[in-house]
Amino acid sequence: MTRRIYPSNADTWLYCPGSPAMEETYGRPDEDRTAADAGTLAHACAAIALKTQNQEDPPEFGKLDVELQRAVRYYVNTYVGISGISVELKRPVLAVSHELNVRIDLSYVDRGVLNVVDFKTGRWPVGAEQNMQLLCGVSALACRQGMDKVGKFRAVIEQPTSFLDHYRDEWEFDRSILGHYESQLRNSYIEAQRPEPAIVTGKQCSWCKARHICPAMRDARANAIQVAKNYQPGLQLSPESLALELDLLTAAEELIKYRKKAIEAEAEMTINSGGVIPGYGMIPGRKTREWSKPTSEIYALGEMHGIDLRDVKPYSPAQAEKAGVPRKIIDNVTESREGALRLGRLKFEATKIFSNNPLLEANK
Repeated sequence: MTRRIYPSNADTWLYCPGSPAMEETYGRPDEDRTAADAGTLAHACAAIALKTQNQEDPPEFGKLDVELQRAVRYYVNTYVGISGISVELKRPVLAVSHELNVRIDLSYVDRGVLNVVDFKTGRWPVGAEQNMQLLCGVSALACRQGMDKVGKFRAVIEQPTSFLDHYRDEWEFDRSILGHYESQLRNSYIEAQRPEPAIVTGKQCSWCKARHICPAMRDARANAIQVAKNYQPGLQLSPESLALELDLLTAAEELIKYRKKAIEAEAEMTINSGGVIPGYGMIPGRKTREWSKPTSEIYALGEMHGIDLRDVKPYSPAQAEKAGVPRKIIDNVTESREGALRLGRLKFEATKIFSNNPLLEANK
């Protein structure tokens, strides 16, 4: 039976063909689908607006929050006037496999360049260069009839909701680059369909939903710890050896970071479902100060001290204090709030646990 593999996580299975099999067996679904569902609705609204030339808001538009409404309008207004655009296409990526289908948000040809656009609604900026989901979209269209005269391609990320205002990123490449990645994707896809595909650690581990149980990451982490443990200070290393050592330790640091993040997620899930992790629990995060008065009063407070606190939003209390507003005055117009619960070590248990841990004793 063919294993289901998706272009949306091609950046993972390209480098780790075993990740689809691991996620299929051990992967954990996203606990909170709120953001994903809102993003899906935003895509649907944008598609309707583009297909109808933005004559009126789609019926579901009112269900989006203000930020997503602005994002949809910005995205639609950017492309609604372009002739020959195609919206929400679903096509097979034939250069990789006829069973691999990709959904393309928007595409059009302009002056001999095929443009493929991915509309994102997340907060963290997503890069276009070497974005394999976008490349799958380009590949799916580049082999179609009438595209033989198109020699250049532009992969575009439109992400109005990013931390970076109206974020847009592009990656331009030609058919030789496209063919290179198509070959890599095809080889990884074939490997991923094997009963026991190769599992490879790397940066792709940060997106894998099965990293909490991945044997390759566990082994790599153990090797990385052993490398760090065996380091002998005072060695006179050549410049080449220093470079190699830095590369090795950087890679080890990344592996340990990914593994730690996965284990923390596993521990949080266990504790939140009523389980017990000896020495650990959910503890309040750092307290934060927030304004307790209306924005107009905060602006006025700054003006009293010759400081303009007008920004995209008022300065935070910490920024206002740094700018020169006295702490005593800030305390009168702010309130302290507990930070969100996070995984943390319970100090009263730590000494007992670590003094009786046979694994640590064995590694001394």
